[in-house]
Amino acid sequence: MVSVAMAGASVYVAINEDGRRIGETHHNARIPDALVEWIRDRVEYEGATCTQLSRDLSLPFGTIRKIVTYERRGQTVARWKALPHV
Repeated sequence: MVSVAMAGASVYVAINEDGRRIGETHHNARIPDALVEWIRDRVEYEGATCTQLSRDLSLPFGTIRKIVTYERRGQTVARWKALPHV
């Protein structure tokens, strides 16, 4: 589920077990969840290297490595929270 904003509707954000925003709904997120999954799939199933992906996507090597090893963006959604639309 992706955050959706419509006139008069709420915006939904992903929340972890501690009640904090996670994934692309976090205010500091710069990489969409779909790209994170694509990166992991490329490495796990197609054998791409972090160096190749770093070069192809113009992202730092360390960011790619941490995504692949689940050090970054590795939490699961515990629930979705509705925020009032502003």
